This record gives sequence, structure tokens and C-alpha cells, in this order.
Amino acid sequence: MKNNIIISTIIGLIVSILMMNVAWKHNSQGEIHSEGVIDFSYWVLIGMTWFIMTFIVIFIVKKIFSVVDKK
Repeated sequence: MKNNIIISTIIGLIVSILMMNVAWKHNSQGEIHSEGVIDFSYWVLIGMTWFIMTFIVIFIVKKIFSVVDKK
């Protein structure tokens, strides 16, 4: 169980950092940064959303495969 949480957290952090980087570089309508002003709340929201969804998916997939491997 502890191994499952650690792996899910690491993969979730990697995915969320990558998505925050993509959002920072893309920034097509100036939603994250424009004219020296940075909207950290929106940028962190993007990262947290990707982290939570990735964490849940990886956690469930690892849990399913660990149950299958025990049989």
C-alpha cells in the first residue's frame, strides 16, 4: 500500500509539473501571466487538477494489478 502511494505521488507530480510547464509556455490568452502579473491561483489549479486525477488513476491501476498478481 505504501509503495502504491509513493509511486502514484511521484507520477502525479511529474505529470502535474509537465502540464504546468505546458500551460506556462502556451498561455495563449494571457490567463497565467501577462504584463508582469502572474495569476498563481489559476496556474496552481491546473497543476493540482492534473496531480489529483493522475494520482487517482495510477493508484487504482496499481491496486488492480496488485490484486491480479496475488491470485
